[in-house]
Amino acid sequence: MKSMKKKQIGFGLASVVIVAVLSGYSGAAKTDEGSLMEQSGIVDTAISNCNEVIENNPDAATAYLSRGMAWGIKGNYERAVSDYTRYLEINPHNAEAYIKRGAILTEIGKYDLALADYNEAIFIDPSKSKAYYYRGLLWGMIEEYDRAVSDYNKALEINPHESEAYYNRGLIWMVKNDFDRAISDYTDALNINPAFAGAYYFRGLVWGMKGEFRKALKDAGNAARLNPEKAEYSHLLDYLRVNLDPAEKTE
Repeated sequence: MKSMKKKQIGFGLASVVIVAVLSGYSGAAKTDEGSLMEQSGIVDTAISNCNEVIENNPDAATAYLSRGMAWGIKGNYERAVSDYTRYLEINPHNAEAYIKRGAILTEIGKYDLALADYNEAIFIDPSKSKAYYYRGLLWGMIEEYDRAVSDYNKALEINPHESEAYYNRGLIWMVKNDFDRAISDYTDALNINPAFAGAYYFRGLVWGMKGEFRKALKDAGNAARLNPEKAEYSHLLDYLRVNLDPAEKTE
């Protein structure tokens, strides 16, 4: 009976894994830090300052770059793309600007244009780990999973301390049902960033898929503790608490 219940819990977790993975990719354009800046009014001030600089000097490249970043934080992606494009007309050899524009284009679903930007960034500077990382995100979104893994591998070869690359590669391993590699990547992400709630959440899901429910419960608890605002983290924790036998919770 205990074995049957474990199978039922595993099937229940399986039903949410793909949806969770597809929603788990780290966003390309807007960060938590950016949201805080927007709330504090810093972004609007930056845009106003850039407007003044550009009015006085229409070829002030840095002002377009800075304003493009500000528009991205505010979620005004079309204006962000326009400013990055203008910057690149003035300074066409800046790999970082191609990466930034590519991230915005990815966010709005213009994948072909985003891919071209990431490719150009890599052509200009093959040492840019972020170009491989963001291209990996794009490949994952369009279900080119082997290409995504290849780009995450390259990003981590250049910068082995990028927790987000381990995290997102872990999502790919989940889709490919390679649970051991997924756990390894989430663990590496947590070794770099012990406060990475998403890595705890997805590792908890994988532990559940493997039938390691005590470990799943512990990871779900850490995810919910670190980010109580995230409803799915609490839902996973509640699901495991309700469905696990008391002995499994404490063994």
